[in-house]
Formats: sequence, structure tokens, C-alpha cells
Amino acid sequence: MILAVVERHGGIRLGKLDIYTATVGGVKLTEPSVDLAIALSVASSAADTPLPSNLVAIGEVGLAGEVRRVTGVERRLAEAARLGFTHALVPPEPGKIPRGMRVTEVATIAEAMAAIPRGRGGSGRGAGRKQSGSGSGSAGSGRSAATPTAHAAVPDFMDIPDDPAELMSGWEEIAPDE
Repeated sequence: MILAVVERHGGIRLGKLDIYTATVGGVKLTEPSVDLAIALSVASSAADTPLPSNLVAIGEVGLAGEVRRVTGVERRLAEAARLGFTHALVPPEPGKIPRGMRVTEVATIAEAMAAIPRGRGGSGRGAGRKQSGSGSGSAGSGRSAATPTAHAAVPDFMDIPDDPAELMSGWEEIAPDE
């Protein structure tokens, strides 16, 4: 099902590829919170470009390409931060964001693919995405949010090409926030 959604809503052609997935140590994945991570890993493999190693993706992917909220997102983000992940892609309204974690909310698989951090500098296309973080510029609740309408709404992302074949080219490791 995830492959069909990546192909239909992510614009990545997979029909003529042999696709295999595996987990570390043969762990069986039975819960839907891993859907988004699997979808992004398949898409990155099809594009022959690795995902940033400091990125975590949490969310269930539906047949219409929507990214659904799963239970325990706050707890999962806290554990990811503890393990050294600094960036996350999650469904809308993730709750409390751990200090030092930069979170991008995505509502669809297409938004998730477009939101993949691709290096510093440049502008981004942020239709429907909201980026949150607890970097040094935030005050009060420890969470700041930017709306996607302003040029600076999705900083640290490069322009996303209109051609789906170019969508995932040039992914780079995300530099930690200064």
C-alpha cells in the first residue's frame, strides 16, 4: 500500500523496480507510525539519494496520501532527540517539541517529500507546511512556529523543483543549528 501511495501521490515511478525493505536485526514493524519513514526511504532509494541521517519521520500514511497522527508523537520526538536526531517530519499538531529539535509538520506524503531538508540557504515552497522548533530564538513556551506564507517560513530548505524526477536530487546532511 505504501508503494502505491508513494507512486500516486509522491510522483515517484516505482512500477518497474524490484523493491525490498529490511529492518535492523529483523525487527517486525507492525504499527502505522513507521509508514512515513518507510515511504521516504523507498522514495530516496528510487532517487538514489540518501535521507539526512539526523532526520526522523513519524506518521501513518493513508491511501489518499495524507499523513495521519499516531499515538505518542511527543514521546517519540523526545526519544528521537535523546538519540541525537535534530530534525523531524511529523503530522500536524505534534504537541510539545523537545529542546533542540526542529520539527516540520506535513499533512501529505507530497509535502513530506518536498519538506526534506536539502541544505542551508535559499528559499522553500511551503504550501501547507508549518515548521516548529525550539532553537535559541524561541521564548516562552519553548516552541516557535512560522507560517508558510512568508519567504522565511521554511528556512534552511532549497527551492523544490516542479519536476517530480528532480524532487529528491541533491539531499545533503543537515548541519546542526548554531
